[in-house]
Amino acid sequence: MEPQRLRKRLHEVINKERKRRKLKPLKLSKSLTKSANREALKRKNCTVHYAVKGETHTTVAKRIVKEWLRNPNHRKHILSNKYNRIGIGVSILWNKNIKEYEIYVCKKFGSPKDKDKKKSNKSKSKQFNLKKINKNAKKLIIRHKKVFEYFLVAVMLYIILYIAFTVS
Repeated sequence: MEPQRLRKRLHEVINKERKRRKLKPLKLSKSLTKSANREALKRKNCTVHYAVKGETHTTVAKRIVKEWLRNPNHRKHILSNKYNRIGIGVSILWNKNIKEYEIYVCKKFGSPKDKDKKKSNKSKSKQFNLKKINKNAKKLIIRHKKVFEYFLVAVMLYIILYIAFTVS
């Protein structure tokens, strides 16, 4: 049982269910999948499913999606038209005691509004960082001016002392 193949099959089965209900398909988002995968690996905020050796990825995916659709909360998210992206995290362990795979699956949903919010937040943070950089650069220049002034004073004192000792 391979997590990547199961993720792909889950995505396909979810979109088939959405298509049956005349909903637009969800695009698999790399960033949402990365986040969902972290949670699945930690076994946090995910659903647990079981599969026996020899079951196909498609069979397991269909059973998992069928279980989700029976649950009102999962069903609401899977069949919502306000989402256009999904991330699916999958972690699979072989349980020696029960001789079955333990499959931890986490879903994350995203909407176009989420994408827009992230873009606007990024541009604001870049502007803020530029202001901070400018402020730090000014401080650095002022500090260097002072160091240079001290250096000039030290050179002048050295010259004066050199002249004073060599003349006398």
